[in-house]
Amino acid sequence: MLDPGYYIGRKGKITNGEYLGWTIEVVNDSAGETGGYFILYFSKDGGGNDWLEKKKNLIHYFAETDWVIEWQ
Repeated sequence: MLDPGYYIGRKGKITNGEYLGWTIEVVNDSAGETGGYFILYFSKDGGGNDWLEKKKNLIHYFAETDWVIEWQ
């Protein structure tokens, strides 16, 4: 299901900015140990992640990153 500016559970490619060409994925762990959402971003050279407590915070997260993402 398409959410504003992001998908949950699908991978995408960042097409601009600092992480150009990196893969991104939003993982729903709201029923798991963390009770939130992971934003994973990675390339062959490394990676990083962020965690948000609530789904509604994802909209603000992606607005602040200003990433353009090509979702697969």
